[in-house]
Amino acid sequence: MGRVIVSTMVSLDGVMDAPDTWAFDLWDEEQGRSALEELLAVDALLFGRKTYEGFVGYWPSASDEDGLAERMNGIPKFVASRSLQTVGWNATLIAGDVAAEVSRLTRETNHDLLLFASADLLQTVMQHDLVDEYRLRVAPVIVGRGKHLFGVDAPRTSLRTVNVQTSTSGVVVLTLRPER
Repeated sequence: MGRVIVSTMVSLDGVMDAPDTWAFDLWDEEQGRSALEELLAVDALLFGRKTYEGFVGYWPSASDEDGLAERMNGIPKFVASRSLQTVGWNATLIAGDVAAEVSRLTRETNHDLLLFASADLLQTVMQHDLVDEYRLRVAPVIVGRGKHLFGVDAPRTSLRTVNVQTSTSGVVVLTLRPER
């Protein structure tokens, strides 16, 4: 059976919104290697509409010194959206019941899906207990405003810490799994 793995940058106060304004200057070589390893270890990416639109606007023309863009562009993608009619960039649109489709993808295809950012989609998969692992890159910055990783309606979930790493820029990468 496949898994849903959440991977996102998050500020110390839990904000995951607009990381381009507070997190990108903390991105370092270690995190780049880790991101590539993460991409190489999964079967497909899972995006909400906003994250998909941001990524499709950047990655297809990104320079590729380390292989990250090649993998990002080549890997299959699934995009959850109620407003998009079509998607490109090696993507498949999920327009119906997102939770049912994500569950089917992990169960029937045995795919490991990497959910990048996508705050609203994250809330949906959390509400349906579909997250198997969280990989949180916690930036040592307090943002104050924006969408939070765990919204006010997030279900109570006990997590087990599986791994902790600190990058040279001070970003702490936490790997956590729900205790089921």
